[in-house]
Amino acid sequence: MRLKKEEVAGLSGQIAASLKKIGCQFKADEATVIGKIASIIQKNINQELGIEEEVKRLMERYKGDVASQSVDPQRAYQMIKRQVAKEKKFIL
Repeated sequence: MRLKKEEVAGLSGQIAASLKKIGCQFKADEATVIGKIASIIQKNINQELGIEEEVKRLMERYKGDVASQSVDPQRAYQMIKRQVAKEKKFIL
């Protein structure tokens, strides 16, 4: 799922509001905290995009093997993505 910048900003604001609601006190002003949350979310999105690019390269490299073994390409993609994410210690 791809999030637009506006969606990341909105989600970041909601997270900050939820943290304040449960009693968290920020050491920085709220705008700085929201910006930091947004940058963390964006970093995570970029990491997943990198994993997906690697999976696409692997799928292209082994597409003959996948086709010859009658494996569903979507299922193979998901399996490879899980493995690459695991190797990179990335939680999907």
